[in-house]
Amino acid sequence: MWEKGNQLEVRHKIDAIEALNKAQGDISNEEARLLLYHLFRQNLGITWNTLAKTKIFEFQEIIMNGWFKKDYSIFVAGRGIGKSYLLGIFCLLYCIFHPNAKIVIVANNFRRVKDIFSQMEKFIKRKEAYLLRQCFSDNFTKSNDQHICRCLNGSQIKGLPLGVGENLRGERANVLIIDEGLLISEHVQDTILRPFLTAKLDVAEQEVIKEQENLMIKEGKMKEEDRTVFPNNKLLITSSASYQFEYLYEGIYRPWQRIILDEHRKRNLDDPSYFVSRMSYKAVPDGTIMDESVLKAAAEGKEDNPTFQREYCAIFADSSDSYFNVKKLHECTIDDGDLPTVQIKGDRDREYILAIDPAYGDSKSNDFFAMGVYMLVPEERRIVQVHSYGKAGADVRDHYKYLIYILKHFNIVFSVIDGSGTEFINGFNESVLAHEHKMNVGLINADFEAEDHDYIRELRKAKAQFNKETRNFMYPQPFSALTIRRMNEYLQGGISAKKVWFASKICQNEVEYDKAKNFDLPFNFNDNGGENNMVDFLDDQDDWIPQTKRQLALIEVKTSELGTLRYDIPSHLKKSKSDNRARRDNYTCLLMAYYASKHYFNLMTQEDNIEQESIVFFC
Repeated sequence: MWEKGNQLEVRHKIDAIEALNKAQGDISNEEARLLLYHLFRQNLGITWNTLAKTKIFEFQEIIMNGWFKKDYSIFVAGRGIGKSYLLGIFCLLYCIFHPNAKIVIVANNFRRVKDIFSQMEKFIKRKEAYLLRQCFSDNFTKSNDQHICRCLNGSQIKGLPLGVGENLRGERANVLIIDEGLLISEHVQDTILRPFLTAKLDVAEQEVIKEQENLMIKEGKMKEEDRTVFPNNKLLITSSASYQFEYLYEGIYRPWQRIILDEHRKRNLDDPSYFVSRMSYKAVPDGTIMDESVLKAAAEGKEDNPTFQREYCAIFADSSDSYFNVKKLHECTIDDGDLPTVQIKGDRDREYILAIDPAYGDSKSNDFFAMGVYMLVPEERRIVQVHSYGKAGADVRDHYKYLIYILKHFNIVFSVIDGSGTEFINGFNESVLAHEHKMNVGLINADFEAEDHDYIRELRKAKAQFNKETRNFMYPQPFSALTIRRMNEYLQGGISAKKVWFASKICQNEVEYDKAKNFDLPFNFNDNGGENNMVDFLDDQDDWIPQTKRQLALIEVKTSELGTLRYDIPSHLKKSKSDNRARRDNYTCLLMAYYASKHYFNLMTQEDNIEQESIVFFC
């Protein structure tokens, strides 16, 4: 569906095709250059194919034309549409057509910005792209806190991480690109990012042109309607679909859509123009950029599934569609700027629980070997997720190193591990690394799944074994149909009661961020294939919080053939073999941690205050 609305349309003054058809005989070099400019500007697909020797499809050209023409654009796309690919093309072409322009790209994670720059670099370095290569300097400037690509006409593209404090606040741009906008809060977008666009960078040049045009109009050499229309600064937001209660939908998508369709709104050339596009996988022509067999398998019988509609159809979902209510998860997230933030080193006066969900294998598409660290708030029997870890295809030695890092830098008082993975603890205790650091983690032999008086007996048994000083605090959590149901119902109730919280982003708290930047990483973690530096590490830590909430939002409850309840991500997502496929390992850590917090709080309290969940079965 295409709705134009009644925005004022600024058209090209010269129709390149019409002008070429009318041209007769020889034309001057200046006229030829001008016609070539208009031809290329009005036909971005031809331009890109000429410069980069790479084809873009018609639907991609339509999207880019919208970005070029309009001041405020939002592009919500389903999985596999290729947002980063298209952003790379747009940035390079915009620089070529706009000398001295400055484009700034930000995302919730600096690695996403690096991916866009990597895509641009691939375009430029392609052997066949010799014309494109002649437009840009030979090398990209790359550092831990910014990436820069320079065009020979004075324009540039700068990529920045969000967590650079006052340096970020001082930036200015002609074009601001926010990638994956759903993950960047309203506060950050309104108070830090949008001010990038408050000042025009070429005011002096525009004033000179206006004065020249005033003189030409006065002398009768030019008409008023032929004045140069200078481009406004641009804001471009790309994103996956989210939920209707979130800022991306309520604060941007719907308001901009209403402005476009408002028949009663008075229009003038000084008003910003808007381009809102939402692209489902169904809008992508067959045989273009998407693997049809994968799509067919993913879509089969899932067209009405809320997760599929959000992930592939780019439909903003209702928050009540999943087992764990997404709006409640949002309400249990500490606002950016408030404490506690994500932590890379625990507070001395705080206690923490550690949860471990082991997974092995040498493939990057395997499950994550996951760990989570949760701050305890004993007086309210609450936990707060403050630190996370997840790696696929890594050597077990890497996991040992990270466990040592957590045990050294957080005051862990209780820990839980998937009961089928206790060999990891046994292997750790016998490892050279553990002996070098004089560490040993002991297992608690108790049955916390017992009920009533038996549960109290097992608590006493565990208390006799429990010792924080010697780290004899690891509980192997058994997984069965009954315990899985109990844990999920307990976690669901905890989220509803606001007993489970998620820390705010450290990159949005300048005091905590400055402290963290000076922290020396004890090991070369190099998470997820990125470079080993503190900016990446902090970005990753901030990203684990929304990742965990997304995993919770994906959980579906189904009844198996034997009548037991299964809690899992949708089957069409489980089939993916991609390195970036949807996973549930951090959800599992949170599931175990909150359930384990109950046992720890019970261990620390009097027996007459022991909490036991009440589960009623209806048969």
